[in-house]
Amino acid sequence: TITATVASNITITILGTCNNDNTCDSDATAGFGTITAGTAADSNVQVQSLSNDLITLAIGRKRSNPTTTLASSSDTSINISDTAGGIDVFAGCPSTATVAWKDASSTGLGFSLWAATENKDTTCWGTGVNDSDTNNKYAALQASSSASTAWTTTSSGIKYASVGYTLDVTTAQQATSYTGDIIFTATTTP
Repeated sequence: TITATVASNITITILGTCNNDNTCDSDATAGFGTITAGTAADSNVQVQSLSNDLITLAIGRKRSNPTTTLASSSDTSINISDTAGGIDVFAGCPSTATVAWKDASSTGLGFSLWAATENKDTTCWGTGVNDSDTNNKYAALQASSSASTAWTTTSSGIKYASVGYTLDVTTAQQATSYTGDIIFTATTTP
């Protein structure tokens, strides 16, 4: 599930889950299916801004307790650690907290801005061109109250950003269903 917080004069839409050719369905839920430890699973969503204003987009997780994005649907004390596999919490761009994802050695939930119609920070997010590109860089999500800027536009009009998620777990991860909310917050750039 993804929620969006928008300032009163900004129109932003979560278009849905998008393929690498930017064709999107209308489902804004990023699903991973069944996860096999040691093999990362990818998902993504595309955000569209229709604002004539310049916008700043921050991305964070809704859950603050436990301090993880994904928790068991039946018992929140069972969760997937966002940062157990060496992915640091996002501190904004440019950032040294973003790293390349490595199958079987990076675990938890990482996110990346793998595409944008303008101003993709390749130092922060890498040079990947699709949601599972090995050149993407990832970070763990902060709690929404401290979500950091992931993308800023510098011209008005319709703009797109594609946010990818990668998830892997250890062999000790409990088998159950996990859910969590990611929040996109758009504000006008001063």
